[in-house]
Amino acid sequence: MFTVRWRSQVKYLGEELDVVSVTGNGGQLLIAIPALELLIGLTAGNFGDFRTWIQFRDKLVPERLLPAIDDL
Repeated sequence: MFTVRWRSQVKYLGEELDVVSVTGNGGQLLIAIPALELLIGLTAGNFGDFRTWIQFRDKLVPERLLPAIDDL
């Protein structure tokens, strides 16, 4: 069950885009970037290891996933 909701922003192509995400313990993430009409779902099993799995949202999405959609 997803229990925590986050609002943040991510830099993409020189713009700050709004991000809404919900997280579950262990790295289950649902991340929405409305301006891109993009929804990202991630699952993991790092239970009780917030410092590791929160990087999926804070680093993996802006540094790896968003640049990858430029190639589509």
